[in-house]
Amino acid sequence: MLRRTVVLSDLHLGPAGPLATFRDDRALAGLLDRLGAPAEPPTEIVLAGDVFDFLQIPGYDGFRAELAADRLTTILEGPRTAPVIAALRRFAARADSGISLLAGNHDPETLLPDVRAGFEKAIGREGSVRYPDDAPLAAGLGDRWPVWGHAVGNDAGSVWIVHGDRWDPHNAVHRDALRHAVAAGRPVELPVGSQLVYRVLNTLQPENRWIPELKPELPVVFPLLLYLDPRVTLPFLQEHWGLSERLLSGFVDGRLRLGPLMGPEASAAPPPADDVPQVLSALLAEGLLGEAPDDPGAQLADLRTHLRNGAAPAAGGMLAAHGGVGRALLRAWLIGIRGLLRWSPASLEADDGVLEPARRWLPEGLIALVAGHTHGPRRSAAGAPAYFNTGTWIPVGRLPEHEMTRSIDEIEAGRWEADAPCTWVMITCDDGPPQVALWRCDKDGTPSPVDAAPHA
Repeated sequence: MLRRTVVLSDLHLGPAGPLATFRDDRALAGLLDRLGAPAEPPTEIVLAGDVFDFLQIPGYDGFRAELAADRLTTILEGPRTAPVIAALRRFAARADSGISLLAGNHDPETLLPDVRAGFEKAIGREGSVRYPDDAPLAAGLGDRWPVWGHAVGNDAGSVWIVHGDRWDPHNAVHRDALRHAVAAGRPVELPVGSQLVYRVLNTLQPENRWIPELKPELPVVFPLLLYLDPRVTLPFLQEHWGLSERLLSGFVDGRLRLGPLMGPEASAAPPPADDVPQVLSALLAEGLLGEAPDDPGAQLADLRTHLRNGAAPAAGGMLAAHGGVGRALLRAWLIGIRGLLRWSPASLEADDGVLEPARRWLPEGLIALVAGHTHGPRRSAAGAPAYFNTGTWIPVGRLPEHEMTRSIDEIEAGRWEADAPCTWVMITCDDGPPQVALWRCDKDGTPSPVDAAPHA
């Protein structure tokens, strides 16, 4: 019998307030109602992590098990969240429907029994929601973590569904370790990427509402944050990586002596992507060289002053329009994010950093791996297994396509475009191998396939 699995990830449903990023409640509620219509085949919805964004709750100060259920209630009552939960409740009323919930790095609280009970009550499915995180798809090996997720399929093949944070060292959440810590009454320390959100970005976001549209990536976001307010950013860098103003300036000075990283005259090898001190200092050096190629030393002195005095840029437009060290910091930021394939106008086939590190964990014969987390829709049907990413339901910013100086001018003038992809993945099982396809919907929730044909 034909059965569908719809994978929705990275909805980031949040509470009321200035930190909320989800906007497309009409589209998502409309989609859920269409999926649950009487004429539709039996359907399971897999909510594949970051469905709720606990980090958006005003005053969020880290994972607190004793507050988690009340925090979920705050999210469920959000004006954009409530219509989605109502539509999910209507979908759940179908006897042949199924709902599975995975945790993400923004909602690890969904691993807790009282949070799960609150979710089940809200959608009218007490005791019948599946939680695949309770049993890993692949066991850990030594100090390598397990892989948590959900497998669907039939005798002809299977598809793995994961959130995707497992292979992101700055944002990965160890599900079992978190549960053990809660059971033992020990504090839970969230990954550094989550800490950056609630300790730094949430402080800056009320005055810079576009910040979440970056899906801020470590470490390439730090030049922008140092531009916006070094008084908030530098203490975070010092706490986690020991980067005082003096040490960071020293690293930048060393990079300036090595030479540029970009272009045919590059003389310094790029550092590993997860080496925050080296990546950040390399980007800052590149920004200083681009702003004052004949005298980067003077720019370095200005950078030291900026970091030491902690003077935030003057208000004016979306970003503060000026030159000098501020412009150099923006240049460094643009160089960094343009190096991420997620920011290119690149095809849906582009690598987003999930499949390759995941390969060693995937069983032979797997039809496809489906993930979220990166916020970029992906559909790569070539190779074995195929790879799909659901994308996200919050706006993702688009950078200007021009040369660096003009791009900085446009960003400073507030010409910033951002739309939510509103995409998801559908897995169809019948007699043959599972078929996997990437879908999107319009603002009313009307679905349409992104694929010309499903992958089988």
